[in-house]
Amino acid sequence: MTEEQIKNEFVKAFNNLISNKDEVIKDCENTVLTLINTEDIDSKISKLQEESEIIVELMKNLIYENSRKVMNQDEYNKKYDSYTEKYEKIKSELSKLEDKKQDLKVRRDRIKIFIENLKSNDKLIDKFDERLWYALVQKVVVNTNKEIEVKFKN
Repeated sequence: MTEEQIKNEFVKAFNNLISNKDEVIKDCENTVLTLINTEDIDSKISKLQEESEIIVELMKNLIYENSRKVMNQDEYNKKYDSYTEKYEKIKSELSKLEDKKQDLKVRRDRIKIFIENLKSNDKLIDKFDERLWYALVQKVVVNTNKEIEVKFKN
């Protein structure tokens, strides 16, 4: 596979993209609308934060109680470990949800940039354009049967 063949495939893929530009932009804009809606994730994050605060308060109360009166230390440790385990589980779930939300924001921003780049290019190209390559291409895959797939950033 030569560099020239890859460049030629990019030109074909880009021209195909431009030929279907309005449809591609519409699909991308619909995807952005979907990615903007993080209400479900925000709701789950809020609930987990509330649970976390409750667990922290229970732990404080347990520690306070242990310091003020005689408690069976095995029972105290069992309760404390249980609270700690719950807290760590909640913290892990929160982290995953926040990462997912951040990932959605990054994907949304990439698609918006892709849309803007696509809107600013109306003409078919007849030769390789390095600026377009860097602005629009995510990766190129060369299959075992020597077919080239150009994957755009959307």
